Amino acid sequence: DWLRRFFDHWQPDIAFCIESELWPNTLRFLRKRHIPSALINARMSKTSYKRWKMIRDDAKKMLSSFDIILTQTKEHEEWFENLGAHSVITTDNLKYSAKPLPVDDKHLKPLQKAIKDRPVWVYASTHDGEETLACEIHINLKKQFPDILTIIVPRHPERRGEIETAISKYDLPYQLRSVKTDILAKTEVYIADTMGELGLFYTLSDIAVIGRTFSNDGGGGHNPMEAALLSAVPVTGPNYQNQTQLVQDMLDADAILVADNKAHLLEIISSFMKQPDKMTSQKSKALEFAARKANVIDHVMEEIEPLFLKKGLHFKK
Repeated sequence: DWLRRFFDHWQPDIAFCIESELWPNTLRFLRKRHIPSALINARMSKTSYKRWKMIRDDAKKMLSSFDIILTQTKEHEEWFENLGAHSVITTDNLKYSAKPLPVDDKHLKPLQKAIKDRPVWVYASTHDGEETLACEIHINLKKQFPDILTIIVPRHPERRGEIETAISKYDLPYQLRSVKTDILAKTEVYIADTMGELGLFYTLSDIAVIGRTFSNDGGGGHNPMEAALLSAVPVTGPNYQNQTQLVQDMLDADAILVADNKAHLLEIISSFMKQPDKMTSQKSKALEFAARKANVIDHVMEEIEPLFLKKGLHFKK
């Protein structure tokens, strides 16, 4: 009843579903009312694929609601075709088309002035357990680089209390950005416990370790493209299962590094800091990969244009 009221009121001309949002009743309404529809950035877990195969006829009927399905990978394309879908095309992952995170110059310049020539790395979007790891890495890096600066950007700034408790055990001079924005010369660990400033700290840092890939919750990982787009060397831990395809694509292009454990992570960061030319080269590879993938949205728009024309709608890219 709710869906019927929605469609009767809004009378949509066209419909887009994203990734794995497949709601049978919604798709049935789209099909019955002949509304042009596309599944964009489509993906399917291996478990879901196996389940849908068991009811292949129902899956085929459901997927027939779509005029076109644009998948993230060739493997996903094959899975949808095996389930009876038609007009399936791989356009890559829309995450590749994300714009660089914003960077506020009025905050960037004072921080650059304060940091000067100090070697700096950032642990971005950290979760429980990763602030402790950052401190342990910092202590070891300090033996080789006495003026090393470690920046920690917690995924959830409201954890600042437990983060302070964890860091205080290491007797390291630290400071909270929410208390004082300027980085003091004596500060070794800078905790950016603010919102919406991750782009700023990627820009300031040579190396970016991606959060929730060493965390106590089993991990999953965040988007490493955000670091690549701002010329930081992206490094991920072993638990990046939520970003598997993205990380694999970046590995194939030598645009990211995967650290197997704490010792390996220390080795990677140390190696790049000792070799500035190697660091510059790796930054370029990551940025070039991100630039090449930035046109994914254009490919998607080209494929969905016929749906607009089919309804006589004005299409403007």
